[in-house]
Amino acid sequence: MLEKQRSRSRSRSRNKRKQEETHLSAPSAKKTLGGFWQSDAVELIQELLPKRYVDVKIMEYHGKPLTYLAVEIYFDGMPLSSFMEYNKHCTKSESDSSSLKSEGCNEDTCGDSWEIDFEGLHSPNVGIQPLIHFGLPSLPYPGEFFSVTVKHIETPNEVFISLISREGSRHSSDTDDSGISCVPEEMTLESAMKQLNEYADFLPILTDFASGLPCIAEYVDGLWYRARILAIQCIDPVKVLVQYVDYGSTRLQAADRLRQIPPELFQYPVAAFRVKLAGFKPPRDDGLPDRIPYSPLWSMEALWTMMDCVEGKQLSASLLSGFPEPSAFLYEEEGTLVHVPLIEKSLADVDL
Repeated sequence: MLEKQRSRSRSRSRNKRKQEETHLSAPSAKKTLGGFWQSDAVELIQELLPKRYVDVKIMEYHGKPLTYLAVEIYFDGMPLSSFMEYNKHCTKSESDSSSLKSEGCNEDTCGDSWEIDFEGLHSPNVGIQPLIHFGLPSLPYPGEFFSVTVKHIETPNEVFISLISREGSRHSSDTDDSGISCVPEEMTLESAMKQLNEYADFLPILTDFASGLPCIAEYVDGLWYRARILAIQCIDPVKVLVQYVDYGSTRLQAADRLRQIPPELFQYPVAAFRVKLAGFKPPRDDGLPDRIPYSPLWSMEALWTMMDCVEGKQLSASLLSGFPEPSAFLYEEEGTLVHVPLIEKSLADVDL
């Protein structure tokens, strides 16, 4: 009899512990499939959360005295409950649906597109480097003319430009009659990246994707370039939107084509930076149907025209303002403003 009582007591104790564990691990405001968590769901959580910093939001208290908390866990800025639902381990409850609507989340796209802030989610246990930003180049004084090339065009009046170094001619003169340099060659960004590409595949793979985190990313040409994370766009499989900081262009990249950046590459400022071009603005009405999808005030025709005006050319610029939001006039070699063809074709209006 005593043994049966002990057995029942141990059984109640195990059930109680099991119930408490379920409350602690179950993502808030979700209905499990079949009324309990399946083993593959538990294994997924066990694989996902260890050695990771998370945010916890207390949803409700249970019992007086307190027996357990109902919480929502956020990892990498994403609710664990939404992640489990996306992987079909649970479904929404009514309270969760109302919460989604109140936060402005579209239920049809919530699992496919993410705009996530990962600040402060780096665990020292997994060797993630601190969030360091690339430096910016030193700019000439406003009103001073300097040589540039356009590396990337976002819209007709928002472009990424790169300064053309004035030191190139001086370096070329430091040679003897045989053409051999008389001074030791300093490591430039170009030579550093050429060297990096010899071993980039062996660098540690990026495992956390903080918004703004510097990294090394592969490009379509098979080479690796300096980049920074913009956002996670897909989670199955993980695809990340990155910006190549020395060019300004962006690309959706698979997670396995991203690497942790060697610290020595931070000594070089970015080779391209965004500039707002002055003197013109989107037209009031150009009557053209094809618009730039991410900037519909501009037509695609205006974009192509601007590309023809600047692509592959050495141009001159004169700053009106510097960082953090530089603006400038951009000129062709003969001194003509590059945007004049857009004005002449009624693809842009003059902005006085």
